[in-house]
Amino acid sequence: MMQVRSFGAVAALLAALLVQSCSKSPLSEDGIRVESGELQGRVQLSDGGNPAEVYVWLEGTTVATRTGSTGEFTLQLPPAVTQTDASGWHRLYFYLANYKLAWAEVLVRNGRFVYGAGDLNADGELINQVSLFKMLRILTYVEPAVVPSQFDGPVHVQVSLQATLDSVTVVYPKSVGGFLGAILLRQRESGQIFADVPDVGAHTRDYDRIGPEVRSRRLVFNFTPNIVPPGHYEIIPYFFIEHANMPDGLLASLGERVEEIGADFLKIPAKREGGQFVVTGGTGSLP
Repeated sequence: MMQVRSFGAVAALLAALLVQSCSKSPLSEDGIRVESGELQGRVQLSDGGNPAEVYVWLEGTTVATRTGSTGEFTLQLPPAVTQTDASGWHRLYFYLANYKLAWAEVLVRNGRFVYGAGDLNADGELINQVSLFKMLRILTYVEPAVVPSQFDGPVHVQVSLQATLDSVTVVYPKSVGGFLGAILLRQRESGQIFADVPDVGAHTRDYDRIGPEVRSRRLVFNFTPNIVPPGHYEIIPYFFIEHANMPDGLLASLGERVEEIGADFLKIPAKREGGQFVVTGGTGSLP
């Protein structure tokens, strides 16, 4: 009797383990892998920076999202009937302009992600956390950093770049005489954008190979009274960072005019330092 009870307990334990094992399997009861229209993951920056706003893009599609404040993201596919041409293996890219590009492999079948295949586990999550490595430090200086709205004079902007891994190629559109070709001012409060392009008609493109030594470029713009409203601004230099493995379509998926001076250019994610600029009211105070 004791042996029978012992065997029954072991059998029950094995059955419980079998149920748990089946619940974690990427296969359903009929042996078909679980498929779903979404996947999840998390991104971190190797230098400990804020992982928000990393661009996550599914190669060959218009499907994309951005990471949240802790680096988490959820990517959703449109209904299967509109994505039947996307079946097959795809790279899922993680893009931050001044960090090395990273990717994961995922399988799409009839517009659904196949769980338990490639870099996805059985729950539709990336098996490994994605880590991005900084390759270029971007530091912007502004002098003066605070001006009244009635200020009438020059504002000096300098961007200093330093490679933190291998050397990096930077492209400066509209650059003339080794200076910055343009800058953009983005107001934090409203998101309003202003641009300064010293030589609007210039079609030049300067290239710089940035290494471990700091390389700088400057631009001086004349602040016109009462044109830029009071507020807190970020001054953003206009240039592009080349990536050796940049896939076709990634930049275009960010916006139709992403390479032009304007709002679409600011959709390119990057981690910059400095560049703070404040315009006070006529009395020297903020509104």
